[in-house]
Amino acid sequence: MARSRDESLGKRALMVHSELHDQSAAGRAARRLMEHLEDIDIDVVEATSCADAAVVFASDASLQAVLLDFDIEGDEDHRGAVAVIAAIRARNAAVPIFLCADRSLASTIPLDAMGEVDDFIWLLEDTPRFIAGRVEAAILRYRQQVLPPMFAALTKFAQVHEYSWHTPGHTGGTAFLKHPAGRAFFEFFGENMFRADLSISVGELGSLLDHSGPIGAGEAYAAQVFGAHRSYTVTNGSSTSNRVILMASVTRDQVCLCDRNCHKSAEHAMTLSGAIPTYMMPSRNGLGLIGPIPPARLTREAI
Repeated sequence: MARSRDESLGKRALMVHSELHDQSAAGRAARRLMEHLEDIDIDVVEATSCADAAVVFASDASLQAVLLDFDIEGDEDHRGAVAVIAAIRARNAAVPIFLCADRSLASTIPLDAMGEVDDFIWLLEDTPRFIAGRVEAAILRYRQQVLPPMFAALTKFAQVHEYSWHTPGHTGGTAFLKHPAGRAFFEFFGENMFRADLSISVGELGSLLDHSGPIGAGEAYAAQVFGAHRSYTVTNGSSTSNRVILMASVTRDQVCLCDRNCHKSAEHAMTLSGAIPTYMMPSRNGLGLIGPIPPARLTREAI
């Protein structure tokens, strides 16, 4: 059965503590906290060493919070815990990190490490229910900021469960449920895909034509991420993007310099625009693999 968006994302935290399985005060407190986290539907992944924590976090992008025992290796300079914090921040600048420590260690935390964490947990002082609530609140804040504008708006719209009276005609996938083959098709892709298969008719999601609403915000966000002045959302893949760029750059009877090994979408765009292609021969290595066009072939004389 297809899972809902909440089930597929879930709430997931990494607990990094060397005494998780020990009969010590800290170990029992850590296990009680894990029980309370699981009571509020937060799946807890365990790690008992710094090396294990770094590997787990690097391989699991679904983790939405990290609870780290600052004294995990028992060393005076806490080098292991600091290294884990650095490894986490190298991969994710926003995921909330909680340091598990007692007050006697607070003064030994380096300023650099302190600036990279979000909160402190006094395992032997605060109640596990209160700590679990703080972790859940941090996870919910993180989930709100991690999605880009367009996808966030799309998932929010799908959660409202509005009927689809416009295009596309499968009306949220329900049209496929009337036939065994259609139901198999629906189950294969999952309900979320069909509920989110929408058109420009949904005003809340903005417009591809006007670059407005969440679509426009998503384009501005993508431009910021990639360091561009503008970014445009294009349907039908990079082939259509090639056509858009070429047809906006050359018109009928203009000469266009083109790699002889170009994609067929570039040739199609030149046919549609009426441009005159001048093909440039690429280079090949000893294995016959095609490479770039040498600068010598781009001179006025060579052309």
